Amino acid sequence: MSGHRCEATRRSRRALLGAMLLLHGAAQPDVFAQDAVIEVAEEPPAPSGEAPTDAPGAEPLADDGVPTRWGVAPIRWGGTLSLGLRHRDSDTAGRSNERQYEARLRANSYLVQPWYARVGADLAFTLIDADTDGGSALNATSLTGTTTLNVFPLSRFPFLATLSLSDSRTDGAITETEYQRTRLSLRQEYRPPRDSWSSFAQYDMSRLTGSFGADTVNRLAGGYQLTRNRHTVTLDGSYARNDREDEGSVSDLVASGRHSFRASDALAIETLGTLTDARFDDAGSAGFSGGNRTLQAYSFANWTPPESVWRGTASVRYLGTQANSGQSDISLQSVGSTASLNYQPNRNLGVYGALSATRTTSSTTGFFTHAETLGANYTGDPLTFGNYSYNWYGSGSFSTVSADDADQRASTVGGGHSLNRNWLLDDESSLTLSAAQNLTITRATGVDALSSRTLNHTLGLAWRARPAEGLLTYVSANVSDSRTRGDIDTNFRLYNLQANGTWRLSPRSEASANVTWQRTEQRREAREDSLFSSGTEAPRDTNLSANLSYNHNRAFDVVNLRYSLRFTTNTFQTDTRLGGNPDATRERVTRDLDQHLRYRVGRLHSDLQVRVATVDGKKNALVFLKVSRDFGSF
Repeated sequence: MSGHRCEATRRSRRALLGAMLLLHGAAQPDVFAQDAVIEVAEEPPAPSGEAPTDAPGAEPLADDGVPTRWGVAPIRWGGTLSLGLRHRDSDTAGRSNERQYEARLRANSYLVQPWYARVGADLAFTLIDADTDGGSALNATSLTGTTTLNVFPLSRFPFLATLSLSDSRTDGAITETEYQRTRLSLRQEYRPPRDSWSSFAQYDMSRLTGSFGADTVNRLAGGYQLTRNRHTVTLDGSYARNDREDEGSVSDLVASGRHSFRASDALAIETLGTLTDARFDDAGSAGFSGGNRTLQAYSFANWTPPESVWRGTASVRYLGTQANSGQSDISLQSVGSTASLNYQPNRNLGVYGALSATRTTSSTTGFFTHAETLGANYTGDPLTFGNYSYNWYGSGSFSTVSADDADQRASTVGGGHSLNRNWLLDDESSLTLSAAQNLTITRATGVDALSSRTLNHTLGLAWRARPAEGLLTYVSANVSDSRTRGDIDTNFRLYNLQANGTWRLSPRSEASANVTWQRTEQRREAREDSLFSSGTEAPRDTNLSANLSYNHNRAFDVVNLRYSLRFTTNTFQTDTRLGGNPDATRERVTRDLDQHLRYRVGRLHSDLQVRVATVDGKKNALVFLKVSRDFGSF
């Protein structure tokens, strides 16, 4: 009887524990791969006729008289011993040779049960022996690695904490200034069991230390989303601050809220509000500081009744901005509304009218403007001649703008046409040629009226191919030319080349590419009595962005020899770390070629890295050979 009673008690406890886990949303996995840190084990019931005891020295008893024992859950562990040789050549730091001796330890486990909390650690201790170009020797140590804690990972309220340490001297990074990074991330999510909303909160910290001092980014972020009936509400916010010992500090506050409401099948309302607040404090000799705050609110209603020739829109908006530089303050507020109505009796013709009113005030003045527009457009039916498709359209409008005692009236007519040709080269590839031309003429009278004629030409060629499932090739070239004549003469030309795709070159190798090249040329001439600045301007700008990769899993036909190549370039970059990005670096890398040759036999593996990059306009080269031996369960 005692044994049956204990067995019934244990089953009741298991059922109660399962009910509690289901109530909290934590699903029990079937298995957990030896990851483990505390588990509870039950002793077998006492033999029949022997009463449990709680005498001194005996194991503690649970409420049901069954002794419990606390222990350590299974731990999966392993490690790596490595020897590395690193040669670096920099335009700024010169040449250096380093020998690195590394011991790495990895372990992961769980607390109580895998669905309660999982823990993991990957830590490496490195001894660095370096010889510089000047003949001096440098001995240093480095501690790198990552630790993670995941609490209730399968529940409705998971929590994830990650702490990582990295060193540019040991991770193969290429940089003008060597640095150490400390990265902390905390994230908590929550979702109720029955309601349709969710939320999260996150904290990120990134600290770089080097010869430049300390560069720290702290960022707080949170979000909330609710979907109920016809309503959707989304709230997001973040605050980031970047502190640099050598440059000062920059902070950014961004908050936004969006509400979508589908009132009926014909009416939809969208409301959006944003707040941005940027502050900067220069630590240099100038000591310049200031900031800018902008608040925007916008609500848009779209009325589209089904099977009706009428369409309508309405919107209201608010804009408030305030900027200060320590010596002067500038503030501006604007409130406006717009309404439009469109009548489309058939698929070709459309007639529309629009009204708008805006009140603008600043620290020194204020004015009220309103505008009215009436227009029509006509789109012809597509014409097909063999493999050619021809389209054309025409439009015209009349508008008035009034601001206090100043008026302006303008009439605009325009038209355009396009021609497209498509070639099916085979079942998997096609070539498309497109050309378009449009002309717009504007005549205006009144205060500061500008009249102009604009002629646009565009020409494009695109090639698409899909040789197999998951493989795609797309290459396009476009050129456009825009010429405006009138009170302001401008010539604008744009060249654009884009290529992207993934190619399976062989059963063991593949390549991918994403390249965008763009060049703009602009020439502008304004009349001397124009409201705009007079004179001639002819700026040119060229940007290139590319990401190329190649991988071969059996290089030179050698088993377990893998080769990889990655090339990236971006001639236009900004310092996103100043904007609060904790994963960004301080430096601007415009070109980077990184190659790896890896070979593995059992637990012994080697990695040869050759890397060449342009950092802040200066060349850097790196050769890094690393030989490692694994042990343990990893």
